[in-house]
Amino acid sequence: MVFSIFGVALKFFRKNTGIVLTSIISIALSVSLIMSMAVLSSSSQEAIVSEIEDLYGYMDLSVGYELHDGQYINADLLSQLTAHEEVVSYSPVLISDLYANDLRTHIYTIGVDNDDLVKSRYQFTESLEEDEMILNYSLANALGVNVGDVVEVENVHFNVVEIIPDFEFAGLVNDYVLLSRSSVKQLNLDNSNDSLEATYVLLELHEDAGTYEMVQQITDIEEDLRIDIAEEDPAMSENVSLLSQFILVLSFLVLIIASLFIIANFEVYLYKYKHQLAIMRAIGGSTKQTFIIIFLQSSLLNSAGVISGYVLSYLSYTLLSNWVGDIIRLELANESFNHLVALSYGAICGIIIQVFMLIPAYRSSRTLPLNIIQANEKQAIQRIHVRSKVIWLMFIGSIVIVLASSYISLDTGVLLGAILLLIAIHILFLMYVEKFLLRILPFIQAFISNASFVAIKNVIPQMRTNVFIIFIISMLFIVVIIGSSLYATIQQNEVRYLEQQHPTEIVITSRADEFSSIDRYELQRVGERMPTVSGFSTQSEDHVGTINHTIPMNYSMADIQSMQGQGILDIEDSTSNDQVIITSELADKNGIEVGDELLLSLYAENQPNISGELQVTSIMEEFPLFIRSFEVIVDGRSGLAEQHEPLFDRAFVSTNNIDETVQTLTELTDSYPELQINRLDRSVELAEEMLWQRWSLFIGATSIMLFSVLLGVFNTLINNIQSKRREFAILRTISLTPKGILIVILTQVILYISFGTGLGVLSGTAAMLIFSLIDSSGLTLSYQITLIMVFIVYVLALLVFIVYGKRLASRNILIEMQRYNK
Repeated sequence: MVFSIFGVALKFFRKNTGIVLTSIISIALSVSLIMSMAVLSSSSQEAIVSEIEDLYGYMDLSVGYELHDGQYINADLLSQLTAHEEVVSYSPVLISDLYANDLRTHIYTIGVDNDDLVKSRYQFTESLEEDEMILNYSLANALGVNVGDVVEVENVHFNVVEIIPDFEFAGLVNDYVLLSRSSVKQLNLDNSNDSLEATYVLLELHEDAGTYEMVQQITDIEEDLRIDIAEEDPAMSENVSLLSQFILVLSFLVLIIASLFIIANFEVYLYKYKHQLAIMRAIGGSTKQTFIIIFLQSSLLNSAGVISGYVLSYLSYTLLSNWVGDIIRLELANESFNHLVALSYGAICGIIIQVFMLIPAYRSSRTLPLNIIQANEKQAIQRIHVRSKVIWLMFIGSIVIVLASSYISLDTGVLLGAILLLIAIHILFLMYVEKFLLRILPFIQAFISNASFVAIKNVIPQMRTNVFIIFIISMLFIVVIIGSSLYATIQQNEVRYLEQQHPTEIVITSRADEFSSIDRYELQRVGERMPTVSGFSTQSEDHVGTINHTIPMNYSMADIQSMQGQGILDIEDSTSNDQVIITSELADKNGIEVGDELLLSLYAENQPNISGELQVTSIMEEFPLFIRSFEVIVDGRSGLAEQHEPLFDRAFVSTNNIDETVQTLTELTDSYPELQINRLDRSVELAEEMLWQRWSLFIGATSIMLFSVLLGVFNTLINNIQSKRREFAILRTISLTPKGILIVILTQVILYISFGTGLGVLSGTAAMLIFSLIDSSGLTLSYQITLIMVFIVYVLALLVFIVYGKRLASRNILIEMQRYNK
């Protein structure tokens, strides 16, 4: 019977359904993962428009002045800003600080019209009349009002018509009131004139409008205007940007892993049929025909895998889009599956995998029949003809590049050196692994067992053939170590930043900012009397002054001794209240030393200018982030402070019972309604929740990679063992029992996995140490996820191969001896 080339290719397929199915599954999983994440990224880009509208409404630009600049947009300027042809709609907004009688303090007030643009920006639905107002939830709760109640502002009564949700992040809430713009204009008596129109104006532009060109034109009209671009806010695009970058890196790694699996499977397949290929070449088959047969087989595998991956991607997107949308905080449920993006990525993946498949096709077609027959286990991957000196030079050179680039702050050089170092480590492993195994063989035979000796003895000539397995596992653990370490680093940095902003368990701030009427001393006395409070300190807003009448300074008043007792100021003990702390920069610049008496002149708004002498008791390199001043801290208990009381800024509360303390402090809002209580644990919880939502996508993708890698590795090892079944039968006839065969199989499997995990952990750790040279804040190595995955890999490997090994060891020896004898 005469077969066509296509028929020969299909016949080989029918005889190797195991290799065919596992190869297709490996490609399908890899392509599906890449397709799904690409479609999610595309859908996220579309959903980001909806996210922008949720955060900023239909606004594209916000143009105006800062509240306390004392400048306003008049009618002429408003006309110039809104007359541009690219402006679709606009809404003027008037900002003020009006006195809330019920709170007995000033509150941030927003004067708005009733157009759709401003409603979308501040997310309210009711139209405001002149005697109506809208509050955010936190402020309404502080006032104890609901919809329909009356609130007095500037001695004018307003009906509450709507309460809108807070925008809360890291435990901090900004309270505000929405009134009609005409009401704010009437109440803002200091600036009441016909030309006052707005503090800033919201602009909605045409979809194809050039935002940056528009910004430039607005700047030409008035240089002092502040312009905010909605699309540029990093909070909107951070998750999508992270997803896109993650897809790029993950796609590259997944494609390499999938391609290596296919090559490894083909190597087993070609080894299994080397006699048939040799006979085909000997009876007249040309190099071209052999290449075409193998190419057709690889193309069919690739096509089936890509198509299956496309179907799997569509199903997974349909089922999992809501879950992933929750993770990256975008609404993806209404976004349909983007078939064009999926097919484009599928085609690219298929082409790349096919290029990798050309390697075994080309090599097998060029091998002569006699060489095929005589080939040993090492013929699958030719020895790399590279002198060890060259690789060691590459290894040392990469380290030099990393150190030199780090010294001159060249990040690209550091990354290049890292890549070269990882390549060198893997090549050095390939060069020396056989020598290492040969060295330990006598010890294994002497101290472990003959079965393990036989297992490793047989592995040595196969090491170059199966190095793909080791490198695949290594790449997986490199990704895991880098990803988990970056997660741990970001988490630690986030917590560190929050702790710097919240040096105690509770931080109290004022809703009224510079209009605060809180008596700092009275608040401190009340706080210190609370039974659950172990420490209470306060500090003021920052102000300006002079030292010895000539040296300008920026100062803040703080309770130094209380802060020292709370452990939030690391300074030497001092019993004096008439003390001052300065920075080393200020001290070095002006020749000031500890113990010097300084004549301080203090200035603050609505306070008398006073002067007095204080002693320098400590000089700090720099002040903590929570200290408002960046040059001088004046003791709030000093005699100088008694004559001068700048505005309250915040209080720091140490406690051993946060919930009870917060409850007690909440009761203080009756006396001090402007108080705002912020909890460190709540801030950390919110920050970690947001961080986890971003990185849980990494965990999910890593889990899929683990499943794909294990499937491929186990399949490749099983195929490799299948091709050695006759050799195992011979071993059983000579000396080994079925238990010995099981030991041989498990020893080889564990050896491959151990080499892969060890190489991956070493390379991943080296990569993270190098990356730490780029990040001056330092990176945190985390092995928690790595250890979990190592445990999973070993447990699954033992479960799979104990069952498989027992079945193989129980086969009939005579039948096994006759395998591949034809």
